[in-house]
Amino acid sequence: MRAVDRTLPSDEAAAAESRSIASLIACGRARLALRGGDRLPLFVLTDSDGIQHSARDALSKGPLVVEFLLGAWNSSACLAASALESTRIAIEAYGGSVMAISPQGAAHARSMKRRCKTNFPLLSDAGGAISAQFGLRWRVPADLKEAYGRVGIDLGQINSDESWSLPLPALYVAGADGVIAYAQIDPDFRRAIDPSVLLNTLDRLCQTRG
Repeated sequence: MRAVDRTLPSDEAAAAESRSIASLIACGRARLALRGGDRLPLFVLTDSDGIQHSARDALSKGPLVVEFLLGAWNSSACLAASALESTRIAIEAYGGSVMAISPQGAAHARSMKRRCKTNFPLLSDAGGAISAQFGLRWRVPADLKEAYGRVGIDLGQINSDESWSLPLPALYVAGADGVIAYAQIDPDFRRAIDPSVLLNTLDRLCQTRG
């Protein structure tokens, strides 16, 4: 299945995105998300190949890095996934595991893995139940939904969910104790989060364990 490529959105879609981002920032939406010191939700989700992954199992082996992505249709999400892949070996050297979560269905997740050349599990959070537990879920407003429709983006079909909800882009690191040691949440979903900043946190966690 071909993923929607929206690297060059229409002026209308770009303007609607800008309004949505400004609204998310103005209302302080990111402040509702889990932060350092909170406990990581012990989610169980299925990846693009139908394999279940458990946060509890991953934490039993060491730190866990979790990134929330919008999906293959969003060019910034692919950049973020590729950046996380480039950091994956360094994360694993600290004994950490890497998982990414998006609301898209398995077929779109497989397309994203191929397109972004990633080797970590890309988990499907249909309906956004897990993103809601992290305090990240928000609903696409009507004007942005309409603008996306005009450039061929149907999130109801892509995510197999008519709520048109998305996660705020976010990056988390939890120690083996399940406590979040690092959190970065960015309401501007047009930017890719740089995962290299979490390596200092992993180094600190490694020294604490040692």
